[in-house]
Amino acid sequence: MPIIRGHHSFDDHFTQIPNAWVRDSRLSFKARGLLAELMSHRSGWSITLKALANGKDGRDAVRGAVNELIALGYLTRSEERGHDEKGHLTDYTYETHDPFEGGADLPTLENPTLDNPHTKKTITKEKQSKETKENRASRLDPSKLPKDELIAWASQNHPRVNASLEMDCFIDYWMSKGSGATKTDWVRTWRNWVRNTEKRMPVSRTQQKQTNLQKNMNLVQLIAEKEMGRLEIDR
Repeated sequence: MPIIRGHHSFDDHFTQIPNAWVRDSRLSFKARGLLAELMSHRSGWSITLKALANGKDGRDAVRGAVNELIALGYLTRSEERGHDEKGHLTDYTYETHDPFEGGADLPTLENPTLDNPHTKKTITKEKQSKETKENRASRLDPSKLPKDELIAWASQNHPRVNASLEMDCFIDYWMSKGSGATKTDWVRTWRNWVRNTEKRMPVSRTQQKQTNLQKNMNLVQLIAEKEMGRLEIDR
């Protein structure tokens, strides 16, 4: 069902803001709303973040919207904080501007914990890599698993394994696990499952005889090659 903007009595008394600003899909609706609020006032009008945060959204929500506007050039922030009449630090100064394409290279955004800043944390590459892997990990979703392809792979490479039966066991096992049962690659997890299943399978007498026969044939071939090498040297 569409939402239609109808005619209103205040259409002749409107806020001057380009449609492109309000429709900028790079901004959240929260940021667009803040932008519309700022642009609804006359040039030179000012308001503090604290005053804006007194609304329903709260301080962090307002600061998040401010960061979006800064990142895309709708707002700029002064490099240093101001001072009051007693010399105490006050807040930064923000000013609206025409936006630019592609985002800003501005060095500073609004800190979400301005009143109680935390000590800067250094994140190592190892920790970033670990966090990236953890973020990629997910629980098994049978609907996204290419079952036919995985069963075909198992049948071709490990014919002793009942691939269809193992697929059912594989899914039931991981679906019965708790929320911590996540993997970054479920295809590789399946392949390891099949390999381990085959390792646990008992070896029949016929297979054992075939294995021993192959070993003896390899040994005979090795001895024959050595003898042929000696004959060549004697010649």
